[in-house]
Amino acid sequence: MSVNNKRVFYVKYLANPIYADILRARPDVRLDRLENESPDDIAAPVLAAAHAYQIGAARDELAPHFHVHADLLRRAPNLLIVSSNGAGFDPVDVEACTAAGVLVVNQSGGNAHSVAEHALGMMLTLSKRIIQSDRALRRQANVDRNALMGTEVQGKTIGIVGLGNVGRRIAALCRGLLGMNVLAYDPYLSATEMAERGGEKIAPREIDEVLEGHPAVKEAVSFGVPHPTWGEEVGAAVVLNEPVTEKELLAFARSRLADFKVPRHLHIVESIPKTPTGKVQRRFVAEQFTKP
Repeated sequence: MSVNNKRVFYVKYLANPIYADILRARPDVRLDRLENESPDDIAAPVLAAAHAYQIGAARDELAPHFHVHADLLRRAPNLLIVSSNGAGFDPVDVEACTAAGVLVVNQSGGNAHSVAEHALGMMLTLSKRIIQSDRALRRQANVDRNALMGTEVQGKTIGIVGLGNVGRRIAALCRGLLGMNVLAYDPYLSATEMAERGGEKIAPREIDEVLEGHPAVKEAVSFGVPHPTWGEEVGAAVVLNEPVTEKELLAFARSRLADFKVPRHLHIVESIPKTPTGKVQRRFVAEQFTKP
């Protein structure tokens, strides 16, 4: 056995068997496996000697006493690194690891293609009613095929929350493969970054400027309106300097904006509500026009 033996352990499972194959091929690395039910007389020596902990990313699949918190770190004085199987690291107290001088790393993007393809499969299963059709055909004869007709996703709009490794792959598949419109939300990305990743971000100021481009509009402000299914849809309030109908304003907006950016709620008002300091804040305006 190598004098400079490195000790690595994991609990229950690894993301891929190749991990174990690679480490076992190295004479200077010892790989230990524990189970959630491993008694302390077996787990304690492994923790005490461990240099690295390959941990699962899901909290509910890992026994609480194997989550990386201050207590486990005290039982693993030689631990140098905690590596998550996936992008997430919910079972890891990063602050406690930092205080103990233990590095925390994740495998961001490793399964992005698989997750994106799975999400795409679920979307097509829903739109084509594959599960309903399967159940109906198994349970009865002479099924009315028209009653199980699905819908096409081409030309539909998909909303993606988060344009990270998975989100950008889903956006690319939906836009390039299926010809869908991609609407995305990611608070950490600019509109330009969103576009580079295949999504389109609703920029409130863009809607304001389009509405203010109508000669009858003096001032406009757009805001989010709660929606029971979609989460939010677009609303707007406008102050006029000459008469115009709501229908005319919406037609003007539709000729200049993508459909999902056109306000579904348009309020013609005498003045835009402002905060006590005299500023226009979209959240404050939204509260004024979405009160029950």
